[in-house]
Amino acid sequence: MAGASLFPLPVNAGGVLKVAGSGFDAAARGKPVTWANGAIVYYTDQGDLSPALPNAQADALVADAFSRWTSVATAALTATRGGALAEDVSGSNVSAGSLPLDVQPTATDKPIAIVYDADGSVTDVFFGAGAHSDCIQRSSFGLPDAYTADGHFAHALIVMNGSCAATSTDLPDFRYHFLRAIGRVLGLGWSQLNDNVRTQDPVPTVPQINGYPLMHAFEWTCSGGISNCLINPETLRVDDTAAISRLYPVNAQNIGLFAGKTIFADSTVRIRGRILFPGRAAFGMQGVNVIARYVGSNGTASAQFAATCVSGFLFRGNAGNQATGFIAPTGERYDSFGSDDPALLGFFDIAGITFPAGATTGTVEISVEPINSLFSSADAVGALPIIVAPAGNAAAVRIANLSLGSDVMQDMIMQGAPPALRDSYEPDPISAPRLIPFGGRWTANLFGYGDTDFISFPAKAGHTLGVKLVALDEAGAAVAGKARITAGVWPASANAASPPLANVAATNGASSAAAIFSFAADGIYKLGIMDQRGDGRPDFLYRAAALYAGAVSPKRLPAQTNTPLLITGFGFSPSSTVSIGGASATVVFASATELLAITPQLSSGAQTLMVTDAAGGLQSSFPAAVQFGPAAGDHLVIMSGGFSSTSVGAEADHELVVQTLDAANTPVAGLPLQFSITPSPSILLACGTQTCNVTTDSLGRASTGILVKAQGTQTVTATLGTVATQAIQFNGVSDPSEMVVAAPKASQVLTTSSASVTLRFRVLQAGAAQTGLSVRITSSGGVLSSSTAVTDANGDATVNFNFSGLTSVTTVTGCVSGTTSCATSSFVPVPSGNLLLQKVSGDAQIMTLGGALQPMAVRLSDATGVPLLGVPVTFTIIIFPRVFSEPCSSGFCDHGMNRPLSVSTVTAMTDLRGLATVTPLLPTGRGAITAIVTAVAAGTSVNLRLDALK
Repeated sequence: MAGASLFPLPVNAGGVLKVAGSGFDAAARGKPVTWANGAIVYYTDQGDLSPALPNAQADALVADAFSRWTSVATAALTATRGGALAEDVSGSNVSAGSLPLDVQPTATDKPIAIVYDADGSVTDVFFGAGAHSDCIQRSSFGLPDAYTADGHFAHALIVMNGSCAATSTDLPDFRYHFLRAIGRVLGLGWSQLNDNVRTQDPVPTVPQINGYPLMHAFEWTCSGGISNCLINPETLRVDDTAAISRLYPVNAQNIGLFAGKTIFADSTVRIRGRILFPGRAAFGMQGVNVIARYVGSNGTASAQFAATCVSGFLFRGNAGNQATGFIAPTGERYDSFGSDDPALLGFFDIAGITFPAGATTGTVEISVEPINSLFSSADAVGALPIIVAPAGNAAAVRIANLSLGSDVMQDMIMQGAPPALRDSYEPDPISAPRLIPFGGRWTANLFGYGDTDFISFPAKAGHTLGVKLVALDEAGAAVAGKARITAGVWPASANAASPPLANVAATNGASSAAAIFSFAADGIYKLGIMDQRGDGRPDFLYRAAALYAGAVSPKRLPAQTNTPLLITGFGFSPSSTVSIGGASATVVFASATELLAITPQLSSGAQTLMVTDAAGGLQSSFPAAVQFGPAAGDHLVIMSGGFSSTSVGAEADHELVVQTLDAANTPVAGLPLQFSITPSPSILLACGTQTCNVTTDSLGRASTGILVKAQGTQTVTATLGTVATQAIQFNGVSDPSEMVVAAPKASQVLTTSSASVTLRFRVLQAGAAQTGLSVRITSSGGVLSSSTAVTDANGDATVNFNFSGLTSVTTVTGCVSGTTSCATSSFVPVPSGNLLLQKVSGDAQIMTLGGALQPMAVRLSDATGVPLLGVPVTFTIIIFPRVFSEPCSSGFCDHGMNRPLSVSTVTAMTDLRGLATVTPLLPTGRGAITAIVTAVAAGTSVNLRLDALK
């Protein structure tokens, strides 16, 4: 297979450039990619390399450089010049994305193409104008760019930048960099050994310099030239010869082809094993630099006779992930290279350890160290393209009495690292996600390899979810060298092959991955959290915060008022702020799943709600969350029917009841309905004035009695802002010569009821109250407290009427003594059954402890809405300590019903309007509470709820 671009992505290193993965035959996977049979055939450019290196001398330099590698005594490697390329490759025939045919990845008949870039113009095409002047990074460069399915290199390209070899004084540095480029093309990765030679901290010793490998990671600037810093810089060190021999070992099968060479396995020492996290379950730690050093007779570990290997070097370094994808920008899968065998996680193999001349036995010390954080991407050491810091440490181990040919297994346990344990939320794959952890804030880890954490939560269309992820180390501190956390959101139906609806870029270190996800439809969604590389190990901890505003109560509010608003969701905190319609609301209570905010005064309209956690940089919003004032489609319905003519000075024979409905004919509670009456001086009894605002109850109803104080047509108008109006008319009548008696309204009672009710008969003449008159009172059933009563200053004669078990219509009549002026009130018995108990007010109250408590009222009526008088209503009041709500698979669960603080019972009788009322007594000093009030009357019941949050 050919590479998809001129420059491949970062590759495996730590002794090995490439390891076959999913892009290769199954038999090749997990094995280093090499040139088949160690046979190298290269082709050189037709042109000159530089004034100091015309074509023939350039060819000689190339042959000499290859010979440094092929002359290693234990490496089964040959290099042959196959001839010249078809042209002089130069800036005239190279352009961005275009090369001559015989140097392209498909030109496998010329396996290694070596370009002499005489003036640096080819280098500039690859890296940009002026790049050729950088003789540290761009002296010679190249990599394999095509492979065979059975795990071998098929083609490679090396560009030699002639502007870096213009004079003879340039050549030592130039040859040094070219040797490194050849090492890469042969299949070697970068190495880390005696890195203080580069940093000069501490000042290196001669043995450290002599052990500093040619294939060290990270090019460095050496003042005065490389020969000024290194002894014999073109000499391969022990680490280099071990690495090339591991790739191309001389063995019993091929030694006959390599006269004078020795069998690799018989002439060196091999130590292999795994770097492991502690715990009963062995789990390998990838990305640890393992060093084997010969121990001299003085007991000192040698800096020169040393070789290295990075743990997990055969395992894949980046497999991609479900959130951001598995396909690299080159078009091939991320896991095309590197094994997926978990047994190779943390595996190291240091073969090729040599002893000083004359020594055939000895002691070898194995130690571990972190990889320098600079060594990433193109300078990566090991399979991981970005450094992952080790966890814990392993004491150095010395293995004595080793002889050449020894092959020893030696695992290393990283003490102090977290044990190989999963977090308490596991397992949580995409097929079985967990409900979002309590409060929307949690800490977990990604363990083991490829672990993904999927969290389920409900969301609504138009809402947004804010997510913040911070990578942590095993101590819980934000860290730049562990997991690279990324995330995505999927629908409930998604499986492991499903792409996300949206994702967030990876984070590492003190910076965090933050995103705002929006939702197009109501439903259950999955938040998936994973490592960018698809990695996973016990020290891959992360802290997650998810902020979601899911619902508000109430959804309808009066305009231009400050009203408590309960917001439910998850991820809230004391630092959460709320804005509605862009204006700040005052947060008076905050828990992980609830906010109580006092709304700003806003004009009519649907307003967007935004919850912000400034400390975490999170936001969640949803449009049209709260409707202030009337909305389009709201309308009014007259519930109480028409009125008969009413005597001036008397109340209308029943209340005016108007119901407010929205466009879906759902009752709208909590809106001010304005009543007005003309002409003056008739008044509305709800306020005692001609104009009155009455808030709609939980049934959307508002009502008022009417006291008629004018003759002629009376008009009562109900108005809901500018969107709805209803009017009703009746007559006010008055005969100056006639005395009028106004009786209480007719009532329904249960046949099983027993009650006492106060009745008032009002005596009027010409609309004026008549005081001091005797009224005779009689009844057809029940018991009266008196047979006569005297009118008071309001013209009212009062009597108590007691009844029990009425079976037929019973009347109570009041007549002014000595006249024929009378009025009758009727009591109509109805059987129990098919009755309706409805919440009127006080339900879903949201308040702060110590705030004004609205009484809780219910209305008992028959199926047609006619109220029932004198029916006992039992209110059972259970008060719980308030606990956080948890998301459920279908939305949000109710509060946790833990042990109640108190249980009490109150009984109240329905009045003439069918109403019964209770005012719960709330405890003090108990913190936030929830009161559940169950009202039961005549075999029917209803629940009301009150939340006091602070």
